[in-house]
Amino acid sequence: MLPLGHVAVALAASDLIGGDTRVAVLSSQLPDLVDKPMAWIFNTTDSSRYVAHTLLATTACLIAASVAGGRPVARGVLAGYLTHLAADQMVGGKVPLLWPFRRYQLGHKSFRPKPRAILIEIAAGAYIAWRWRMSCA
Repeated sequence: MLPLGHVAVALAASDLIGGDTRVAVLSSQLPDLVDKPMAWIFNTTDSSRYVAHTLLATTACLIAASVAGGRPVARGVLAGYLTHLAADQMVGGKVPLLWPFRRYQLGHKSFRPKPRAILIEIAAGAYIAWRWRMSCA
């Protein structure tokens, strides 16, 4: 899934569980902000879904958020981070959820958006715009 799709899903989830929406938006991008540069720029991994796309990383971020910001911040991280992993798994294929406890064959460093991904981004953008307008009204 692309960035706007992750943001839209995180906002909806954050609204449902009462999380901090700003934290949810940031958390929805965090796995890609860590893993994609590792694969595409630094060539340190064979996959653009690696360390940050795991339940171990999710748990670490959730604990840090809970200690630093309390329940609304932790709920925002939960909404953003978990929906990112779920959306990637549903739309884009393999996510190494149980790494390092389980080995995965990933290796998809290239990026070519499929028509489905572009349609999801358009729908996500429309949802974000609608939600923004509702919050400003």
